[in-house]
Amino acid sequence: MDLRAKRAELSRLCADVVGESVGAQLAALACPAFQLRPAEAGQPATGRCALGGPALLDPGTPWPHHRDVPLSLAAVLDTDALADLLGEPVPWRTGLLNVFVYDPVPEHEWDADLTSPGWARVIAAHPDRAVERTAAEPAESYERIAVDAVPVLTLPDQWDDVVNRLDRGPHRQNILGMELHPVYEQWGDVNGHTAFGWPGWELGPSPYWAEDHLHLLKLDAFPFDGTLYVSVPAARLRSGDLSGAVATLETY
Repeated sequence: MDLRAKRAELSRLCADVVGESVGAQLAALACPAFQLRPAEAGQPATGRCALGGPALLDPGTPWPHHRDVPLSLAAVLDTDALADLLGEPVPWRTGLLNVFVYDPVPEHEWDADLTSPGWARVIAAHPDRAVERTAAEPAESYERIAVDAVPVLTLPDQWDDVVNRLDRGPHRQNILGMELHPVYEQWGDVNGHTAFGWPGWELGPSPYWAEDHLHLLKLDAFPFDGTLYVSVPAARLRSGDLSGAVATLETY
């Protein structure tokens, strides 16, 4: 993807719909992301990116647990391969990111606040040292699906607070989300699994989302019914600290 060309295209669209001032502010919020698709038979995957399968961990790394239950490996992101594909760095500096989630989820938690510590964990590994590891019982294991990552440019949800706070100048009374509908209709949604960028909420902005968090992974109907989002505090992520991961599950 030619990121500069896509940003220019989005800027023109935003300016045409809501004017240059607000349009420039909205376009500036756009973040590159990756749509994660199952790799076609005979086609190479993007590095070692995958859904499910074994974890790729440095030797000696302890397997994460929550409530004395081993977590399940949901996905591996190969950030070196993603950065090469995008042509610029991704939010995590380099290497492999293993994303773990708690499964089974107690029935009463499915529609509750899933932000309790430990429900999700993200563990980095060096690509030259990482070895395959599988979880011990009773952790659930999922069949490995190799992933083809496609670069995309994402916008925040049109009803997100960060959009509502854009400076529209005086005498603007309408709800901005309504005015922006043509932008989102023409730009299109990023469906399915994604990594980085804006979350792309299926049911609108989540009350559990923390604004100081960076979206890491969205999984649609994998490994659970519904849509799973995993985020990490942005300041920690940029300093190399992956602790504090939060999982949010939308169910229908």
